[in-house]
Amino acid sequence: MKDSNRNQESIRFQRLPVKAAFDEMKRVWAFALVLASLSCAPVFGQTNHRAHPLSIDQYAPAEEYFGPRKLNVLGIRSELADMDRLYDAHPDQAEAIIGNVAMVEASLRAWEGKYPSDPTRAQYVYQVCRIYQKIDRDVARQKSMDAHIWLFSRYAQTSYAKDELRRIAEQHGTHGENVQPVEK
Repeated sequence: MKDSNRNQESIRFQRLPVKAAFDEMKRVWAFALVLASLSCAPVFGQTNHRAHPLSIDQYAPAEEYFGPRKLNVLGIRSELADMDRLYDAHPDQAEAIIGNVAMVEASLRAWEGKYPSDPTRAQYVYQVCRIYQKIDRDVARQKSMDAHIWLFSRYAQTSYAKDELRRIAEQHGTHGENVQPVEK
C-alpha cells in the first residue's frame, strides 16, 4: 500500500515541474512580447504633446456615449471599478466579468476612434490591463497581453504606462532599473 502511494506521489511530482516550467515559459514570452511592443511605440502614432497643446476639443464630452453598451466616460469608469470589485469578491464569475470588461474595452476603442487625442483615456486602458491580469484564465491572459500592447503603443509616455512597465519589470526580477518606454 505504501509503495502504491509513493508511486502516485512520484508521478504527481514529476508532472509538476513540467507545468511550472510551462507557466514560467508563458510568463517569459508575455514579458518579451510586452517589451517588443514598446519598440513599436513610435510606429503607432505617439503624439508629441509639446507640439500639440491640449484644447477642450480633444476631450470627449460627458454626455456622449460609445460602443455597444453605449457608455459615456463616467459609465466606463464606473463599469471598470465595478468589474474590479466584483472579481475580488466573486472570482468564480470570471467568465462573465471577462465579457463585461471586453464590452467596456469596445467602448474605450470607440471613444479612441472619435477622440484620438483625449489624454484621459490612458487611465482606463491601464485599468482594463489590470483587471484582465487579475483573472486566472487563458482568455484573460490573452486579452491582458492585447490591452498591454495597446497601453504601451498608444500611451507609452503616460504615467500609467510607465508604472505598469515598472511593475512588470519588478515582477520579472529587473526591479525597474533603467526601464523606460521608447522615446519618439
